[in-house]
Amino acid sequence: MTETGAGIPTEADDAPDDARGYEALTLEPTEEHKQQVAAQTGAIAVIASDTFGWIHPEAAHQELTRRERATRVSRLTLIAVGLASLGLLASWVTPWGGIAGLLGAALAAATIFRSHENRAWCAAAIGTGLLSVACSAYWLVWILPQLA
Repeated sequence: MTETGAGIPTEADDAPDDARGYEALTLEPTEEHKQQVAAQTGAIAVIASDTFGWIHPEAAHQELTRRERATRVSRLTLIAVGLASLGLLASWVTPWGGIAGLLGAALAAATIFRSHENRAWCAAAIGTGLLSVACSAYWLVWILPQLA
């Protein structure tokens, strides 16, 4: 970069050294590049590049993809999973754990119909709750003959 007699750099010194000039550094494609893209990708790429700016030739032929809406796990589902899990853990040692498991399964069955819920979590809560009810039923089958 050269300086003028006063020590101030000039704008001419900021120009690039290559033959294409300062226009090559801008984001707008040149007419020559648009014609090359049209020859490689077809007319739709030219229209798209005129409208949206330059489009890479490989991206012009890719299929459009749309991401699915992400499902979320709400607090109600987490409470249902927690109750069902607590019921399963408690039903290993006492028949009273089936109540918590049944409550968790019922809550999960109510939340599975909400449109934004993660159905896999609801199904896991229902399965865990029913398993805790089955373990509690085994306890009852074992205890009732002992009491008679």
